[in-house]
Amino acid sequence: MKPLTVCSCMFTVWIIQQALAVVTIQAQTCTKPTGGSNMVLSDAYIGQDTFPDGQQVSFKCSVGYTRARGSTRITCNAGRWSQLNMKCQPKICGFPGEIENGQFDISEGISFGATVTAICNTGYFLVGNQRRMCLDSGWSYRVPVCEVVKCGPPPPIINGGPESPPEEEYKYGDVVLYHCFKDFTMIGPKSISCSESGKFEPSPPQCIKVLCETPSVENGYRSGGGPPPYKYRSYVTFGCNPGYQLEGEASLTCGIDSTWSPTEPTCEVVKCGSPPKITDGEPESPTKNYKYGDVVVYHCFKDFTMIGPISISCSESGKFEPSPPQCLKVCPIPSVTNGYIRWGSSPPYKYRSSITLQCEPQYHLKGAATLTCGKYGTWSADYPTCEAPGCTKPTGESNMVLSDDYIDRDTFSHGVNVFFKCSIGYTSAGGSSIITCNFGRWSELFLKCEPKSCGPPGGIVNGQFDLSEGISFGATVTAICNTGYVLVGSGERTCFDSGWSGRVPVCEVVKCGPPPPITNGGPESPPEEEYKYGDVVLYHCSENFTMIGSQSIKCSASGFFEPSPPQCIKVCAKPSVKNGHRSGGDPAPYKYRSNVSLACNTGYQLKGAPRLTCGIDRTWSADYPTCEVVKCGPPPPITNGGPESPPEEEYKYGDVVLYHCSENFTVNGTQSIKCSESGKFEPSPPQCIKVLCKTPSVENGYRSGGGPPPYKYRSYVTFGCNPGYQLEGEASLTCGIDSTWSPTEPSCEVVKCGPPPPITNGGPETPLAEEYTYGDVVVYHCSENFTVNGSQSIKCSESGKFEPSPPQCLKVLCKTPSVKNGFISGGDPPPYKYRSNISLACDTGYQLKGEANLTCGIDSTWSPTEPSCEAKSCGPPGEIVNGQFDLSEGISFGATVTAICNPGYILVGTSERNCLDSGWSDRVPVCEAKSCGPPGEIVNGQFDLSEGISFGATVTAICNPGYILVGTSERNCLDSGWSDRVPVCEAKSCGNPGEIVNGQLDLSEGISFGATVTAICNPGYILVGSAERNCLDSGWSGRVPVCVGK
Repeated sequence: MKPLTVCSCMFTVWIIQQALAVVTIQAQTCTKPTGGSNMVLSDAYIGQDTFPDGQQVSFKCSVGYTRARGSTRITCNAGRWSQLNMKCQPKICGFPGEIENGQFDISEGISFGATVTAICNTGYFLVGNQRRMCLDSGWSYRVPVCEVVKCGPPPPIINGGPESPPEEEYKYGDVVLYHCFKDFTMIGPKSISCSESGKFEPSPPQCIKVLCETPSVENGYRSGGGPPPYKYRSYVTFGCNPGYQLEGEASLTCGIDSTWSPTEPTCEVVKCGSPPKITDGEPESPTKNYKYGDVVVYHCFKDFTMIGPISISCSESGKFEPSPPQCLKVCPIPSVTNGYIRWGSSPPYKYRSSITLQCEPQYHLKGAATLTCGKYGTWSADYPTCEAPGCTKPTGESNMVLSDDYIDRDTFSHGVNVFFKCSIGYTSAGGSSIITCNFGRWSELFLKCEPKSCGPPGGIVNGQFDLSEGISFGATVTAICNTGYVLVGSGERTCFDSGWSGRVPVCEVVKCGPPPPITNGGPESPPEEEYKYGDVVLYHCSENFTMIGSQSIKCSASGFFEPSPPQCIKVCAKPSVKNGHRSGGDPAPYKYRSNVSLACNTGYQLKGAPRLTCGIDRTWSADYPTCEVVKCGPPPPITNGGPESPPEEEYKYGDVVLYHCSENFTVNGTQSIKCSESGKFEPSPPQCIKVLCKTPSVENGYRSGGGPPPYKYRSYVTFGCNPGYQLEGEASLTCGIDSTWSPTEPSCEVVKCGPPPPITNGGPETPLAEEYTYGDVVVYHCSENFTVNGSQSIKCSESGKFEPSPPQCLKVLCKTPSVKNGFISGGDPPPYKYRSNISLACDTGYQLKGEANLTCGIDSTWSPTEPSCEAKSCGPPGEIVNGQFDLSEGISFGATVTAICNPGYILVGTSERNCLDSGWSDRVPVCEAKSCGPPGEIVNGQFDLSEGISFGATVTAICNPGYILVGTSERNCLDSGWSDRVPVCEAKSCGNPGEIVNGQLDLSEGISFGATVTAICNPGYILVGSAERNCLDSGWSGRVPVCVGK
């Protein structure tokens, strides 16, 4: 019975396991899944609500969307769906189409659901649907059209009209130009244009008849504006003749009422008061009132001399010019060649005036230096003379001698020239051979003599000559062979008078014997019996041997191989220690019993054996040691300061600590310390010392450098002086450890000048002072009949010299110019001195040739040269198209020319033009041809009438867009009428619109201008692209569409 019990228990356990399995399976089913946005469950699973464990389902994108990436399937796993990685993106409809004269606004994009808006360019309006939407099947509606805005005929105007015959219709942007009839003036814009509103803008102009009379001003002239006739808004400007001043407005404008505005001005004569009085003299015939140009002549009383101009005149400024003369008893200004007045009284020289004469530098005075003016206007002694010193015999440089003409002379006078020549065997290399005796000294001799040249000594193959001594007469050149070559022949050549000595030597190559053998190795290639200089032999070692030495040897210039050949031995590896190096022992290669000593780099300490020995097995006696970095403790503290950063407990070798001082304390010593290889900070830390210097100042100076206060230890300042002052002392000061400046503060002293330089025929206006300082001014004046040339005043400058150079006193008088048919119209009155200015003008009917304004020059001549007055020429009277003028009377003032038209043309306007002072009268007439009338009508086209419809004009036929011309394109207006017949405009053909694979085009409307062809795909294919193409003037619109399989 026991076995039965066991079986029953096992059956019970099996029943319980099956029940648990059923419960687990029921808990692992999944509910209906939901996808992301823009996607739905595939149709096969729409009606299912629960899904068993392990079942897969698929998703698809919603209408208008397409899969971008990721799997479409998910799996039910233990009651949860796996992650769905599929992404859906909107379909792209592509470009919405081309709009001629417009475009689509695609700011919403070109994807499913987006809307694009058609926008026409300015001057165009939309025909068709303005919006297109991107649907699942593509863009909705057709591409709209932008048609141009049109205007009607332009508005007419009175007394004028359009320049070209008006048309019935104008397009946006077309411009119409207006003109006014003869003697009428245009008011307003000359052109109007067809605007986007379909109307012409702005309003057309008006044509008004406006003419003002020619204005005139007595004693004045027209200075600006155009010639007559004067129309609306014409202007003229007036100026007054010299000596007259303008009363009223200078500029007039022709108004709309044919009158000038404002009223015409007047030119009133300039007036001066009574002439100035002078001492010891008076005017010859004085009156009370003087006007412009009146002259006052002065005379001096008996025994007095006039200083200054004899006459003055009433100038255009209303004052007498120049200043009146003085009447004085004077001595003449002394003239000494190569000398000048050093000091004394200034001219004019009166009784008891005293002067001292001095010679120019390097001249010697002979005679009395000081002269005194006597009571009768004569000097106390004759004028002294100034003579120049002579020279002794000159000597030249080596290789040159004095010319034979001067060998026997020992002394030479000032200004004498002498000549040098080159010695025998030498030739001139340039430079003047002449020197001049100048005040006891000879001028510099520029003559250079050089030896004759032998030319190049010859070329040496594989060598060259040493030309360090040159290639001139007497030089020796040495032959030097290139490295690896030996000399055969004489090594030196000397430059003689006949050329180089000897022959050019030869350089032959050096040769070596066979290369030396080595143990446990040998040359890589079989050795040869002989090698040339530069040949290289490479060695190799046998197996298990290492090469010590150079792998290659070379045949050297000595005829032996260098360096020594390598050795082939067994060695230990080269030891390597990071942050360390080999400090001693045997050099590599490391053989048996070789020793090496190792040490650490600065700032590191050795851990391990410092010495290694190469064993018999070619390994080192111990492991390589290591190098560890040296460390320091915290940095030492200081009083009134400390480290710039918080101190740390430990620092490594090379770490730097910077110190700073508290406010008003200065670092004394090194500002930084460093952790050294000894494990201590070096050098000692700095001290903080309290140092402040007072702010320094310098009178008449300024601080030019250095920092601002407060000034601590070692602060510095630099000073400069104001203009006109110079520094006495050191410019730079430094704040010392004792709070004082070093060196002492400088001072700025005023700059001083010596006495002003004298001038001939003039001098300073005031007596000379004992001393002149910076900024003092000295004014010069000239004697009678002399004029100042240059700056009349000089100033003591900051350099301690007077600047600019003093003036010269020049005697200048120009003659009164005489111009035939002309007159002096303004400027300075006579007499005409240096820099006097005058203006010349011509009589009526004459014109000036040359410059009108003249200036009296330093050479007493007028500059530029005097002009001439020639009869005015009116120039060519104008061109007459299809006619000409009869010029038999000429084209000068007073002549009359007559207009004559060619046969077949008639004159419109005045036939005669007169040459007036202001130019030709009237306007150029016109020769107009007969009119041929309209050239005819062209269906779907028109004629270009830009040349008009008169005799000689050509009209061109132009077809409308989409049409081509059949017949003659041009018709000419002949005497008998229009040539040829009216041509015809026929519609253009666009040709074959293209082939469609898997489809065809509907050509029922034809292929001419205006026709539309429609694309039709075969069954099972869909159209991609625009279905329609239009025949335009430029050809077929759009591109050929494509038929793609569904």
